[in-house]
Amino acid sequence: MVAVEKSVTPSSHLQSAPPSVPSSSSITTKDPSRNAGMKSFLAGISAGMASTIAGYAPDTVKVRLQTQPTKIPPTYTGAVDCAVKMVREEGFLSLFKGMSTPLASRAIVNGMCFSSYTLFMGLLAPVGQKFNEVPLYFAFLAGGGAGAFSALVAGPTELIKVQMQVKGSTGSTIYQIRHLLKYAGTRGLLSGMTPTIIRDVICMGTFFTTTTLISQVFHKFYPGSSLTGVSSLLGGAAAGLAGWALCYPFDVWKSNVQDYQHAQNHRSASRSFLQFFRERYARLGLRGFYTGLAATLFRAVPVNATKFFAFDLALKMLHLVD
Repeated sequence: MVAVEKSVTPSSHLQSAPPSVPSSSSITTKDPSRNAGMKSFLAGISAGMASTIAGYAPDTVKVRLQTQPTKIPPTYTGAVDCAVKMVREEGFLSLFKGMSTPLASRAIVNGMCFSSYTLFMGLLAPVGQKFNEVPLYFAFLAGGGAGAFSALVAGPTELIKVQMQVKGSTGSTIYQIRHLLKYAGTRGLLSGMTPTIIRDVICMGTFFTTTTLISQVFHKFYPGSSLTGVSSLLGGAAAGLAGWALCYPFDVWKSNVQDYQHAQNHRSASRSFLQFFRERYARLGLRGFYTGLAATLFRAVPVNATKFFAFDLALKMLHLVD
């Protein structure tokens, strides 16, 4: 077991694990043979796949609520009403339309996010400083940087996902990609990239800051505890709630920009957030920027708890075979 001089993992392990239980706290920036970045990438892939499966149905409901026509009365009055109508009118599998693309892409995105967070923390934190001594703003900066980096992949893949999830969409994932390239060209794949980057910088910065705070509190009251799984679950759940609560208006902006059906109704896909704000506020008021928030927060708890728990579990397994 390598002594912990400075942990660079994004999760809750702030102390050395018992020698018989290798954990993510074993990785340090002073020990490159441990391949901290690569291990975080592989563990992040596992976390991305697990969390995608856990939260895809609520995500579909969220997108339907965000992109429904701004008419009175609305097509869907809430998350439950939306889910019930989708199952009744389109079948149960409609809740999982387009999952193949994010299942693969979110695995890569999460791998990129966790590994880049590890690398950014290695650059920000002074050499030899323990992770539980690093200021929280380091976690926000590293998380924001990781969010911006991973958004480069998340943007195009979420564009296809949104177009599969909106009401009235037809065809397979391949069909949607071909249709997009035919009518919008390769530049069409970048639709919504600006709101995606802004959303992910805010969300992931808050996400990693919250998990770091929870893990520090957990370590303070349960020093030396082997209940790292509990810390991961609690930290991930709290981080999901905090991150999405702050970035949600930008996610609504992103979903509407990426909904090509709205763009075909003479809504420019390149419009700024200020333009989007004025139009949506005039029609729906402030509540228009939080349409589907209940479904998102409901989804955020199991998804992000699963994500961090799976990340830590995968990282421990990688230590065992190292």
